Amino acid sequence: MRSSMTRFGVAVAAILLLAACGEEAAQSSNETGNDTAQQAGSAARGEISAFPLQTPAADDPYLAKGYAVGDIILGDANAPVTIIEYASLTCPHCASFHVDTYPTLKKDYIDTGKARLIVREVYFDQFGLFAAVIARCGGEQRYYPYLDVFFERQAQWTGAGDEESIMREIRSIGRFGGMAEERIDACLNDQPFVNQLLQNYQAAAEADGVRSTPYFLVNGEPIRGNVGMDEMRRVIDDALGG
Repeated sequence: MRSSMTRFGVAVAAILLLAACGEEAAQSSNETGNDTAQQAGSAARGEISAFPLQTPAADDPYLAKGYAVGDIILGDANAPVTIIEYASLTCPHCASFHVDTYPTLKKDYIDTGKARLIVREVYFDQFGLFAAVIARCGGEQRYYPYLDVFFERQAQWTGAGDEESIMREIRSIGRFGGMAEERIDACLNDQPFVNQLLQNYQAAAEADGVRSTPYFLVNGEPIRGNVGMDEMRRVIDDALGG
């Protein structure tokens, strides 16, 4: 455990700096949220995102390792509506969305081929990053199931206590999803992969004007905050032309 945390030192320092910026922005979101959303919407108007979808090359070294790389699509890749969700795995509002709203969204729109979902992780703290690394190291097929468990059990693992206890809970979820301890160690110590995740996060968040989570783009239309199914349904139906 101590070895993993030490090797992550540089990355964690960067994340904590980003976290401070994110928290400051979140505190002022009531004043600036509408302007930011409008700017992001203008940037993405006519596009699903100002940051292009990331599809790994066939020879991507992380793909060869069995990681989930780039933007992972849930649902029909040709669905008429694309929902991009920026979420932190340690964000309580994000967990509320995935527990309370996401099941209906999936049943009514994703499973029916009307919409596809892409989750882009936001790293406002080190543990949100570590959890995302586990989810991605499980591979593309297990990526969303891992996200489900991290959100459903968020209060348990984020509230476990000190760093060692939280990391023990994160590792436990990794094993719960079928990942061997050796695989967990290898993933958590893969510093180049972590650096790439950080770079992608910073570029995507800047391009789409992400300042707090959850943050959604529905065919480029921004929605900020702990949105419920009624609002999500309205925006998706508008995008579908109905």
